[in-house]
Amino acid sequence: MLNIFWQVYKCVTTEKHLLNEELMNICDEFCWFIMKEIIHKDGKYFDHDGELAKSDYQDLVDIDRLELNHEDY
Repeated sequence: MLNIFWQVYKCVTTEKHLLNEELMNICDEFCWFIMKEIIHKDGKYFDHDGELAKSDYQDLVDIDRLELNHEDY
């Protein structure tokens, strides 16, 4: 996965740092991945035996009920 990350988010070769827009895009993609694939109860990497699987966290992991749009995460 790291190789894909670097292919998608390459710095401009003349620059030695990421631009603010590039950093925001990276943060956006990480947030999307975490919310949809790790925290969401139907996500590919959700741990059904972990802490978030407990009933105490039902409102958090059932993201569909939160009525978020992509701009919110």
